[in-house]
Amino acid sequence: MTRRNDNGAVEKLSQFLTPQHLRQLKFAGVVTVMTLLCGIFLWYLFAPKPAPQQAGAGGYNVTIPEATVKPAETDKRKVYEQEQYEQQLCLHYNTTVSLKIA
Repeated sequence: MTRRNDNGAVEKLSQFLTPQHLRQLKFAGVVTVMTLLCGIFLWYLFAPKPAPQQAGAGGYNVTIPEATVKPAETDKRKVYEQEQYEQQLCLHYNTTVSLKIA
């Protein structure tokens, strides 16, 4: 940067500022930039986020659960017979498939 003297001569600004003043200006600039960066980081970190609007946000359950789960069988004998039947089917199917391949 340059500055004009009263006589019209151009003098450098660094001639008017001592090295100590230049260091103080650099320090003030660095502190200002670091403070701004820290403030921006803290703003993004702790800024309140808008809550997404969800169905039933007013306290009402608007979704209906699907009844896809089979109810538990109360009679153990029926469960045992059903498992035996399924095992016989698997065994029969496996033997018929292996016979067709051979």
